[in-house]
Amino acid sequence: MKNLIAIIALVCLSMGARAANDNTKDTLYIKTSMVCEMCEARLEKALMFEKGIHNLSFDLKQNTIMVVYKPKKISAKEIEKKVSATGYKANGLAPDKEAYDNLHGCCKAPQED
Repeated sequence: MKNLIAIIALVCLSMGARAANDNTKDTLYIKTSMVCEMCEARLEKALMFEKGIHNLSFDLKQNTIMVVYKPKKISAKEIEKKVSATGYKANGLAPDKEAYDNLHGCCKAPQED
């Protein structure tokens, strides 16, 4: 009986440890080319409902986005690609040309060729 209780306890503990690891979150800081509140709103809309993204915080003065995400659901590279696909630079990743061309005039940061 003692062995059975010990085995059940061990199984429960290992399941709890596995569940805790599934909830691991990382933080990614993305340097972007956003310049205004419209940029922030566009990026928030593009990222807010992505599977694995837990929280977003924008700093317009520093042109950065802080993304708290679950790496088991989405990678940092995938998040950067989502920002790029919206028309903005993302940590050196060039913006998607078509998306950039469709941005409002005030949202277009100068592009380096």
